[in-house]
Amino acid sequence: MHRYIICEEATAQMETIIYKGYWWLPTSPDDKVAGALTVEPCGNLKLELFGGFGPDERFDFEREPDKVIYGRCYAPNEHMKDISLFECYSAISLNFSSDFPLTRYSCHYALIGFHTDSMRNPDFFEASVELAELARWCPPSNISTQIKDSSITVTLDHSEDKKTVASVVLDDGSTLKLNQGGSYKTEYPSVYFSQYTFLEVTKENMTGIDALIAAKKFERFLSLAMLSPVEHGRITLRSRKCFQMVDDNNPYYHPIELVTSLYRTERTSSTRRNNMLFTYDDVAMNLSEMYKRFHTEMNISQIWDNLIDSLEKKRVFTSNDFLVVIQALDGFSIRFREEQDFLPQLTALRDEFKDIKRLKLTDDDLKAARGSRNYYSHILKIEKKEQKQALEGGKLLDLTEKLRVLLICCVLNFLGMDNEKINALLDKCNNQILQS
Repeated sequence: MHRYIICEEATAQMETIIYKGYWWLPTSPDDKVAGALTVEPCGNLKLELFGGFGPDERFDFEREPDKVIYGRCYAPNEHMKDISLFECYSAISLNFSSDFPLTRYSCHYALIGFHTDSMRNPDFFEASVELAELARWCPPSNISTQIKDSSITVTLDHSEDKKTVASVVLDDGSTLKLNQGGSYKTEYPSVYFSQYTFLEVTKENMTGIDALIAAKKFERFLSLAMLSPVEHGRITLRSRKCFQMVDDNNPYYHPIELVTSLYRTERTSSTRRNNMLFTYDDVAMNLSEMYKRFHTEMNISQIWDNLIDSLEKKRVFTSNDFLVVIQALDGFSIRFREEQDFLPQLTALRDEFKDIKRLKLTDDDLKAARGSRNYYSHILKIEKKEQKQALEGGKLLDLTEKLRVLLICCVLNFLGMDNEKINALLDKCNNQILQS
């Protein structure tokens, strides 16, 4: 049970963590400076040194960014940690009445528990990625309860550290797995049980950047299923260089946390299953083929990004939100269908999915889409708005929502679903995004 306990911890709300110790540049291991690294809940990394590297640091205001800084620090649990910081940019506070400056760094990446001089070194073979939404999309089944008249029995299946429910082998040599696990801890007089679903990436000679790309790629795929932008949480790496031998000469690979800035600080998902476009059960039989197509076909990448952008909740709707959707539809037609003039190709795309009940685009809608696209794309003179039949305000918002349903149909079709399957998924989904 110890190996994947990190995933159980990752499901909790992240807090600010401070690592205190000594820091140095890999090229000057004897020039150590005391300081503290602050890791904020959103992954921001701030290092403060009580001094600076090198004798003339305080006067070198044109110093180049340090590519990597090493640390040996106390973690909050008093354990010692090796830390590598990457892409570090400094600022210096200097008081001439003091003997030393304060040097503050902001850093782009950190590896907690490992020293390496580049995020592109092939040091790792495995990455565990926390995605809060996975437990709802693919619910774990490690814990079961039985309620009787006078007792409640809780059973935690810990026959294995993890249970693989799906596996996808990609052409880059990596394997993605959806794993389920469970754990418990006692804090007398309380006992806490937890279960979770997480993404595992395995590949020999994997770099930190490889692991981050794999995590971001899967979060984009999951965003479609959730009809909401998804962002990964904690990423835990393992390296064959960082282990100790335990019973029966089995190696225990120490967890190495990869930290980088996130734009979402909320680490829990409240999306109900009936608001998802599809769940794991809906696509279990075809998940491998779907993901491989998404992973390898680069022509879908920008179209997919536009769709995810359109799913982001925003305080104010603007014409740019309309352009994100209509340009994705235009791109889909050009890249995956016969390229024609704008209106005929948009009409052909609409007609291709005419069996979809949730799709309610009329001929007038398509004409308005053409005129609005021309007007807002080229920022034409205001006098031409009426001539182009361009919409604005609530009418443009309504049109955008209708067009987004068509874009969702296109992406599902790209993944290999026919109209019958698409219709079934959209029909059972209660998400407001489909209420056009």
